[in-house]
Amino acid sequence: MHPRSVRLRRRHLTHRRVRRVAEDVSAPHHVATQYRDGARLSSRQYLHATFGVAPQPLPRWLFDREAPAAGERALEVGCGRGDLWVENIDRLPTGAFVVLSDASPGMAGEARPRVAPLGLPVAVADARRLPLPSDWCDVVIANHMLYHVPDLDAGLAEIARVLRPGGRLFAATNGARHMRQLDAYRAAPRLSLPFTLEIGAECLVRHFASVRLERYPSWLEITEAEPAVDYLASYTDLDADQRDHIRGEIQAEIDRHGFLRVDRDVGLFTATKG
Repeated sequence: MHPRSVRLRRRHLTHRRVRRVAEDVSAPHHVATQYRDGARLSSRQYLHATFGVAPQPLPRWLFDREAPAAGERALEVGCGRGDLWVENIDRLPTGAFVVLSDASPGMAGEARPRVAPLGLPVAVADARRLPLPSDWCDVVIANHMLYHVPDLDAGLAEIARVLRPGGRLFAATNGARHMRQLDAYRAAPRLSLPFTLEIGAECLVRHFASVRLERYPSWLEITEAEPAVDYLASYTDLDADQRDHIRGEIQAEIDRHGFLRVDRDVGLFTATKG
């Protein structure tokens, strides 16, 4: 058989295998698989931290806008491994009371020892059932997690409940162009997100008096293929042949241009309760 025919058949098989596992990001199985612990998330964060081109790293940019003031009470929903606070350890607010939460016991368990030196408590809590009284929070932070809430409207209603009048929700999310050049190597359908830069405002205005969007100016210049493969494998498990195939295609692009440029389409909604 001609070598080119072998390559074409292998590419088709690789793409067909990957397509089978695409699913809704708010599906309970998807959330449980992706966020059982911090391993998959760490692969994604490494890629962004290593190859991101931006005026500031994303955790610093977000903290400039989201940090509670002295005397305020704040809740982070979907805190993951606590990175927002660990990455800003040198400028934590004085006199603010901050609680972290995540629906995943594994994520909350990883966050606790990382933020314990900062004196931040971590709870296991579903965004739709927050263990706080009404009007308790001045600030709620929900970065890159609202699209995982199975009933987004119920989650936003619960967040609005725990916020005092005039309180702020900060919610970072992605847009339609986010990582599209790299996702193309998976050849899988793009996952449908129920909360994006394009539709987030119409979701928020049902629960908040005002909504504002600010975009984060950034992109990636990837100069090593392996971290990019790890990023893709964090979403869809890849066997050795699939990894080799994708690695080769990405490396070829890096060899041609010096790097693989990938769009980051990230922004922050600020929603104020009436």
